[in-house]
Amino acid sequence: MLEKKLSEIQNSLEIDEEGYPVFSGLRIHDEEVLADIFQNLRRTLPNAPGAKIVTCMEGDKWAWIDAFDAPLVVQTVDHLEDFQFLIHFLGGLSFSINFEELSEDEWGRLHCYVGDTFPAVFSRKAQAALLNVISSLPSKPPKPAFHRKAMNRNSKSPSDIKFWSESYDEGGAWELGQAHPKLREELSSGLIAKILGLEDASVVYVPGAGRGQDALALAEYVRVTALDFAPEAKREFEDMHKTKENFPRIQYEQADVFERLKKMEDNSVDAIFEHTFFCAIDPLRRKEYVQEVLRVLKPKTGKWFGIFFLLEHPIGPPFALTQWELREFVQKTFDTKMDILAWERIEQSPQQRIHKELWAVLSKK
Repeated sequence: MLEKKLSEIQNSLEIDEEGYPVFSGLRIHDEEVLADIFQNLRRTLPNAPGAKIVTCMEGDKWAWIDAFDAPLVVQTVDHLEDFQFLIHFLGGLSFSINFEELSEDEWGRLHCYVGDTFPAVFSRKAQAALLNVISSLPSKPPKPAFHRKAMNRNSKSPSDIKFWSESYDEGGAWELGQAHPKLREELSSGLIAKILGLEDASVVYVPGAGRGQDALALAEYVRVTALDFAPEAKREFEDMHKTKENFPRIQYEQADVFERLKKMEDNSVDAIFEHTFFCAIDPLRRKEYVQEVLRVLKPKTGKWFGIFFLLEHPIGPPFALTQWELREFVQKTFDTKMDILAWERIEQSPQQRIHKELWAVLSKK
């Protein structure tokens, strides 16, 4: 299977937040089917946590795993000895873990990796059972690590301007070389007026704008303020697009997005466009960022929209994100919340991003 070209995988399988596979909106409970799905999980690249998870459902029919939360959800727990536990999943899948291997997220949920590469989260019932056993033991284990601890592949932090400057110097920074096709599709179908309700005088902020392809596409319809941490990004934008017709409609600033947001007045921003920014910032600062977004957007009309990366690997950038986490940030974590106007996995993603992108349009209440 691992030699199989990714483009040949035509099927996808949704896993809901409680760990059940879903077909045509219906949960699957058949034990044989569950066993086939969960006991045949594979990585598209072996021993690579960042590679996409697939499963063999029947015969040689492989499917992408599109999980709302972690692809594996712990259903029950058995205590073995001391801090050793046997955790059980749907489909008869079980693994032995030590409590020290667990991590905890912002919402107090316990996570772990099983089989070396597969992320798992505890159901409320399983977590309560585990913590009940832990509380009865004579000695106490250390507190689990933070689940989204910002570990990056380089020695520099994603909050270090040198990190991003070097990314542009090396020709990287994850760019497609064009506006994202999904953004183009939505813009041509009436996104600005019908969904966002924006007018010519409105301004869309584009954090992490890079070389500005998305910003230029937006500028065909509305005013844009592009922001990027790296001076190289602004310089390359100006070098590449200085002759573009829509350049006058874009204000490009080299700025720390966090500091720029803090200077904005409450309820003053029409819209913020997302594309590879949320996954790029230190996960320890995500809560701070969303809180600032909620503060500056206009009530009832302010929109946060765009393409969110759904990733599973624990190191970055880009850093991991699930639909469950994003939903909690926008609907439950803060007093000010957002309505979900659009929420769909992008089917026609660029090949290197297949089954890793979510299109969302969120409106401040």
